[in-house]
Amino acid sequence: GEDASRQVNVNWHSRVSGSWLELTSAADTAFCRAKTIHPQEKLWSLECGDSLFARPRYVCRVNLDGLKRGGDYIYRICAEDWKSATFRFSTADGSRKWKFAAFTDFQPHSNPYTHTLVRMVDSIAGGSPLALCSGDMIDTAVCQDEWEWLLDEPDFMSRFLFASSPGDHEYWGLPVGRHIRQLDEPATYKALFNFPKNGPDGSVGSCWWFIYNRVLFVSLDTGDSNTPVTDRIVAQAEWLVRTAAELKRRYDYLVVMQHKSVQGSYTNDPGVNKRLKPILAKAYVEAGVDLVLSGHDHMYSRTREIDGVWYLDMGSSGSKTRVPDEGQYSDGLHEKIINLRELRQCVGAVVDVDGKQMRVSVYNRDRGLVDRFTVKRR
Repeated sequence: GEDASRQVNVNWHSRVSGSWLELTSAADTAFCRAKTIHPQEKLWSLECGDSLFARPRYVCRVNLDGLKRGGDYIYRICAEDWKSATFRFSTADGSRKWKFAAFTDFQPHSNPYTHTLVRMVDSIAGGSPLALCSGDMIDTAVCQDEWEWLLDEPDFMSRFLFASSPGDHEYWGLPVGRHIRQLDEPATYKALFNFPKNGPDGSVGSCWWFIYNRVLFVSLDTGDSNTPVTDRIVAQAEWLVRTAAELKRRYDYLVVMQHKSVQGSYTNDPGVNKRLKPILAKAYVEAGVDLVLSGHDHMYSRTREIDGVWYLDMGSSGSKTRVPDEGQYSDGLHEKIINLRELRQCVGAVVDVDGKQMRVSVYNRDRGLVDRFTVKRR
């Protein structure tokens, strides 16, 4: 929800109509005082050959509002005589001192590292209430089994709120010959997640904002694998500047999630540097963005502060890695580059927030601290 101190959005799929959500306080573990909430239902399927997404199902959405500030809640989904496992979340308590976790590029699916890494980073954070991912959660968006690998792992996402921007793989359809068909929009992403519908026209559902403990989080949608400059990118840049100005009294820090890094590789996706960077980098400065979280290149690179903005491309929180771009070593912009492929590593971050700074600590899957930097409050 936009205001995470009182609003939380929930999303699930059901084979039958009439499922519902039971919500109660975390102390009521037997759900004796649970409130029954019925969702908005929409019958949905996706035409594609080998995916269970072709089987119609009900996309069910509940937008919880009026929650207790700093409250601890549990909920479960019910349908006929079936009940799900128990999930939990904590609403924002207004504190200026708290932690969140950040990841990128969980792909490829079924790798042995992602779930372990997320649990490990969450434990280092002491149980963060919020986890972020800057896209490419799976390989092929239309394949349901890939999403099940990520989202249905027992006890994986049952302890925190989760938010992710869409990556180019969220646009990937099935192969046609030697080519991958690109979807017109990240359709499965929008059917699987229930993010605020407060983005600009043309990107509603994949471009959005919310506030958790005086941090404004913004998701930008950098599109499919072709990296074109479209009216949607320009509209998102203008919307970012406008949104930051409208909300400026409500937050201390502005964190942007977008999949493709405008300070990333010069050779892996040159279209980003040529087409997106002139538009988005200018918008970051105008909006007063503090930190941009990205991925896409599968190379770890972190810049110095550039016109007030820090850029972190974590590369991979899965097993897909590339050798760092040679051009990053000499561009004068990057302070830290890690060869994840050589080290056979993936990474995740813990961000410690207080009223004066955000301290970003990046860990590999062996709990090793590989990078740390500080983003001072403006």
